[in-house]
Amino acid sequence: MNKDLLKAGIYAIINKRLRMVYVGETQDCFLVRWIEHLKRMPSHIGNYDRMMLYLAEDTTYLVLKELNPEINTKREFYELEEQALEFYKERNWNVLSTSTHNEDIDYLIKTYTIAAKTKRYQLAVSHMVATIGTRDDQRVAVSRLYATLYKKINQEFNTNVYQRAKRGVIKTLTTAELQFIMLDLFPRYKAKRIDNIRNQYKQTLRQMDLFS
Repeated sequence: MNKDLLKAGIYAIINKRLRMVYVGETQDCFLVRWIEHLKRMPSHIGNYDRMMLYLAEDTTYLVLKELNPEINTKREFYELEEQALEFYKERNWNVLSTSTHNEDIDYLIKTYTIAAKTKRYQLAVSHMVATIGTRDDQRVAVSRLYATLYKKINQEFNTNVYQRAKRGVIKTLTTAELQFIMLDLFPRYKAKRIDNIRNQYKQTLRQMDLFS
């Protein structure tokens, strides 16, 4: 998995065949933002275009421009996001997002803390593990997956996560360790999540036909 996904900037969820695109910005990292998009897919089941974009097999997640939140201002993030939106609109693409650029925003206000970032990553990892580990005996599957991930962390970071806490190890993991897990899980998670939602969406459409 490409570690560039841990960088910040402007991204697109894009399908060239359908000429559909969602443009967004993240001042954290592309990876966690994409995980959150996939996590929230069920909330868009009533939005045909959004579901077609997410569920099409040839849809890609693309980094448009890398930015550094330590150097680039919030205003630059929002302005470049808006420029990307206009680029696709001018070419008559179906753009499924709106600009977050607002001249009235105080871009100097800092609202995102390290603790908030860590919590965001913990929630992302927990969701990914639950999604991948889902089967008849989910508890066993999930616990085995966590054990495998913690073993990888111990090897990668030369540590022992179990010495920090006997239970709730995930709450003791550093930002770097959580990012390592997200990178490791993302390919499997993305495939499983899309497959699950695709099946749910097909079932929803069948039910709509029955009651129409």
